[in-house]
Amino acid sequence: MQTSQPNNTERMTDPFIKKMNNHAHWAKDIKQKGLNILITDDDPVSRTMLSGLIAQSGAKAHEVNNGQAAVEYCQNNPVDLVLMDLNMPKMNGFDATHEIKRIKDQFIPVIVVTTYEDDTILAKAQAYGADDIVSKPVSHELLLSKINAMIRLKNLYDREKSLVLHLEQEIKERDIANHRLLKMQNDLKRLVEIKTNQLRQKDIELLEMDRITGLYSLAAGMAHEINNPLGFIKSSLDNLKKLVMGQWHDAHNLQDFEKAIRMIMRMDKGINRIVNIINILKDLSNVSKARHGPLDVNNSIRNAIKVVHSDESNYDIQMALGKIPPINSSPEEINLCLMNIITNARDAVAEKESGIISIKSFYYADNQTIVIQITDNGIGMPEKIMPRVFNPFFTTKPVGKGTGVGLTLTERIIKRHDGHIYLTSKEGQGTTVTVVLPV
Repeated sequence: MQTSQPNNTERMTDPFIKKMNNHAHWAKDIKQKGLNILITDDDPVSRTMLSGLIAQSGAKAHEVNNGQAAVEYCQNNPVDLVLMDLNMPKMNGFDATHEIKRIKDQFIPVIVVTTYEDDTILAKAQAYGADDIVSKPVSHELLLSKINAMIRLKNLYDREKSLVLHLEQEIKERDIANHRLLKMQNDLKRLVEIKTNQLRQKDIELLEMDRITGLYSLAAGMAHEINNPLGFIKSSLDNLKKLVMGQWHDAHNLQDFEKAIRMIMRMDKGINRIVNIINILKDLSNVSKARHGPLDVNNSIRNAIKVVHSDESNYDIQMALGKIPPINSSPEEINLCLMNIITNARDAVAEKESGIISIKSFYYADNQTIVIQITDNGIGMPEKIMPRVFNPFFTTKPVGKGTGVGLTLTERIIKRHDGHIYLTSKEGQGTTVTVVLPV
């Protein structure tokens, strides 16, 4: 059964054909106005024809006559699309298309407009980066449709690029915010650690002060209770000495008499030492009051030595105390510092056969400061533990011999008096503690 083919009249009345012929349904101009389109062709006639078409369609036409000029123009000017001929001087359309596609951070669609119809040449053009191809002579409707298609593609690329840039900016801002948050967390952590350490130091200082205050209060109470019987003993010893001295001519044995006198003198010396220590303890018993006033540092050094050192001690104390003015300070607290330092020096030389503690004081009029330097030739300390000597509860003494808060408390007191304390030591050779106090 044969079917008849539609004639020309039937074709013209076909709805699909009518719609295709209706320019309202497809491109008769460039949909996006104000575009910059670069026409690259060495034939001035072709350039003029294409420029007219572009300008008539609502876009801006720009012309160059070779591929090198096209690349330079795209590098230095805003271009939305390029119409590219293939056969041109200086740089052909293949290489120009390739270079344009290499321009960073831009997508410039390239439509090759050429008389070549060889598939190999057209395939090469697309391999070099051409987005589409139009043959000469140019069909205006086809060219405008391809331009619109390429502009839609470019808009998609630009929107995607904008979105990527926006996301990158958000990521960057988030990274910055995270970095700031992390820094704030670290700063807060450090601040908490500092405040916690300060509170712990204050607690340590208060505990040590309470302990020392309790000891000195006990010492003051004992001194008060001891004073009366001690006075009686001293008075009786004085009377006994007078009696023995008054009866020396009746002594039957001169050696016994001399021995009795020596014993009386030793007891008298011991009682005087007890009296001196009790008087010093009375002064120190006011440590909790932290009163400020003039202090003779040299006298404080002598009093500290009287408490720490005795005639039976197996070490020597060498003093070179300079002429220094009194300082305005808390006498009880400075006395406590000196006691701590000298006690540490005494413990350091305790095991030495010829232990020596050297104590010096200087006055520097230029900056109105006094310097107290206490040096021992004891066991010293290794260099690696030197940074920790002022840490709370750190001690090099055996368990039960030290609490590790003496130097910590001493440093706090010296700093509270706007002074400085320095410690140098060498293992096996000894230690030097230097205290600087403003007058």
